[in-house]
Amino acid sequence: MGHQSISAADGPRHTVREWNERLVLDRLWAGDPLEGMSTNDLISQTGLTRATVLAQCEDLQRRGLIVQGPPDRQSGSGRPGKRFFPRARDALCVGVDAGLNSVSVAVADVTGRRLGGARIRFADDASRSRAAQVRTAIDRAIAGAEADHEQVRTICFGFAAPIAAEGSMAMEDPFWREVEVDLQEVLHDLDWAVSVHNDANLAAIAERHAGAVDAAGDFVMLLAGERFGAGIVDGGHLLTGARGGAGEMVYLEHVEGVRSTEGLGRLARKWAERENARGVDEAPLPLDPHELIAQAAAGRPAALRLVDDLSDRLARVVATLSSLLNPQVVVVSGATALEDEILLRRAEEMVADYAPMPVRIVPSKLGGDAVVDGAIAVALEAVRDLLRARLSD
Repeated sequence: MGHQSISAADGPRHTVREWNERLVLDRLWAGDPLEGMSTNDLISQTGLTRATVLAQCEDLQRRGLIVQGPPDRQSGSGRPGKRFFPRARDALCVGVDAGLNSVSVAVADVTGRRLGGARIRFADDASRSRAAQVRTAIDRAIAGAEADHEQVRTICFGFAAPIAAEGSMAMEDPFWREVEVDLQEVLHDLDWAVSVHNDANLAAIAERHAGAVDAAGDFVMLLAGERFGAGIVDGGHLLTGARGGAGEMVYLEHVEGVRSTEGLGRLARKWAERENARGVDEAPLPLDPHELIAQAAAGRPAALRLVDDLSDRLARVVATLSSLLNPQVVVVSGATALEDEILLRRAEEMVADYAPMPVRIVPSKLGGDAVVDGAIAVALEAVRDLLRARLSD
């Protein structure tokens, strides 16, 4: 899944016609699916001649990939120009973030426009299997998109586990088995192209596509909610490792002051419960990380102490990544508390105590959608590849 750049010699050979058709089609996919693009727009954005653009559009219409819409009345005096639209809803894609506690699903058309979504907490219906609940979330998302299953071509799943190239879990671990989902049960009646990836890697793809990082730079996407996991990007290339294990953080169990892969969301609850059991404070500390941070910001001493402990834990984890990988920035996602400036700023100050090279720590602007965003990005490229294959027919 490395999403690495390739040279023309590495891929299939295409005729000039096919390259021109791909160029026009890609521009239409990248544009506004509701506004379409005029002939002049396509000439300007592709550098092709008018005759070539019109010829390619005629062929793309014949192949069922685009349609011609109402005339372009904005093209100046004289005869109105032609305007073209991608057949956006004919080939949909689905992205799934199957976490420990919940599943999130998004549906997008071939332009990448979101059409629907759904989220289910597994604890709300513990009587049904995880696979059954994942399928319910998928069905709800498709219904919310006002679509049907026959319109979907590709689906991508994200799991909190190392995923080998063939899509299987690469190693054994009790936590990884907790998040496993029987995909045969989920997709038993669906003929979709399926891909499976590690959740942190998908989050890194999403951050590179739509976040605030240098897409061609070096960064680590650190998921820090229930469990620490990292997606590593080096020079714009996602590193997955020989068996999909790059970025797995089981090694933290051997790091002094960490000794666990538990993420900050889980630790915040665990430590707040411990403090509440001690009964030192009159009012119990909140178990929700965001509320805990809010109370720390308001100056509550007990909350401040826990936030300081969480900052120290994050600093130690980031320090290991800084020492091993020397990234430009570590982007943190996966716990609502991590979007608060207090925790991240304090952690960034502490990193210098544990690692010789400084590193920026920033929150992801994608919020809790980073994994499903990455899954959509992968599924979207897969559905586009399926449609591009028509150009060689």
